[in-house]
Amino acid sequence: MRVRPGSLSWRSWRVRTGLMAIGLAAGLGSRALAQQPSPEEIQRQREETERKRLEYVDEKSRVDHINERVALYKQLGASIPFEPVPNTSNMVQVFMNGQDLRDTAEKIYSVADAATPAGFSSSYWPTVLYLNRAKDYDGGLPRYGKLDPQSPELNVALFPNIRKQGYQAIVAAIENADSSMALELTAPVVLEYRKRLEAEVVQLAARGGEVRLPQGPASLPGENHGELFRGTVYETKDQYPPRKSAYPSLYVSTEPVPVDLVATLDPAPRAMALQHGVNMLGPDYQGYDLEYKPGKVELQPDIGAIAFMGGRNANGEAVTQPGVLLGFNQRLFGFMLLNESAFVAFEASGAPVVSAGSVSAGLDVNFKFFNLAALLGYTNLRVIGHNETGPSYVGRLRVPMSPRVFGSAEFRYSNLEHFRTIDQVPNGDGTYHDGTHRTGVTNASYFALGITLR
Repeated sequence: MRVRPGSLSWRSWRVRTGLMAIGLAAGLGSRALAQQPSPEEIQRQREETERKRLEYVDEKSRVDHINERVALYKQLGASIPFEPVPNTSNMVQVFMNGQDLRDTAEKIYSVADAATPAGFSSSYWPTVLYLNRAKDYDGGLPRYGKLDPQSPELNVALFPNIRKQGYQAIVAAIENADSSMALELTAPVVLEYRKRLEAEVVQLAARGGEVRLPQGPASLPGENHGELFRGTVYETKDQYPPRKSAYPSLYVSTEPVPVDLVATLDPAPRAMALQHGVNMLGPDYQGYDLEYKPGKVELQPDIGAIAFMGGRNANGEAVTQPGVLLGFNQRLFGFMLLNESAFVAFEASGAPVVSAGSVSAGLDVNFKFFNLAALLGYTNLRVIGHNETGPSYVGRLRVPMSPRVFGSAEFRYSNLEHFRTIDQVPNGDGTYHDGTHRTGVTNASYFALGITLR
């Protein structure tokens, strides 16, 4: 049958269609409103994001600081130069070739974060003198000769290294093994110093004990004919025309003027640190690549003491039993929590020993500086040689005590129970009378206080 637009059936069909469309739009709108987070949730998310940003900025500033120290350490290693002592990371060595020992020590010590003039004078400099056997030198200060590239160990000087500890650059502690090694390394240096003293004594004795200072030329122009260094081969010199004077009667010379050539210096031995790129953090250290990445899985063990409720003594009276708790928590994606735990309640006032193991899962959220968790678990309870299994319910509150330690309070409830009944009750004189002797546990639950480690 066809429906005309003006008929009653046509009008009723349009009304029903309109009402269905309005109802569908209202349902979609209510669902969208239900999915939209509340203002409190949005504020909490903003606060959590700001907290993570501040943690990132703080950690990045500490990382930038230690990277600056490392860069300064590398620059000094290339300019002094110094290199690590083999078989230890607590000392560095410098092959002295005219450097000032105290100035070199001050430059290396300045890399440390806690470097102060007072600390250098009271701690670092005395250690440098001890490592280099200063007491074996006249005047109490190590002295070095000309550096021989073939025997650089005769000019070695040792210094405490500057090492990384966390985000700080500190002076490495010199251990007994380092002190023994330092005495072995500096023994040839002291021996070479004594040989130089002996040679000086022989020269003075050959001169009759008289110290003769080298003499310069008596008139200008002239040449120093005194032998300043024995055994030295002098380079050839260019000859320039004689000097001319505006007053011929004064300081007139007809001799050519000798001019020294450019001296060729022996190259110093290349330090091992420059050859291998060694620094205090290892040859592969390139600085921190710091980027905040939230952890997906966080294993958190917890331990604590419990007060077990539900135990019954021989007269059926309720007894609170002490015990211990051990558990492990896996936090997933920042809001889910898996928990495996076990506890033991000790015998007390006639109530039997109770032990149990549980596996639980639920939600774990942060509220201001508190952490709240609600979990549903499955518990296996053992009492009087019998096992009972069933569901359990857990509520937990944690408060941070330090960045890695939380104090926790937990309550677990279950309706598990088991009793042992004895119909014959002893009278105390060896006889029995009829009665009911019940002991066991009902509504096995406990309250726990402990700590959780991150």
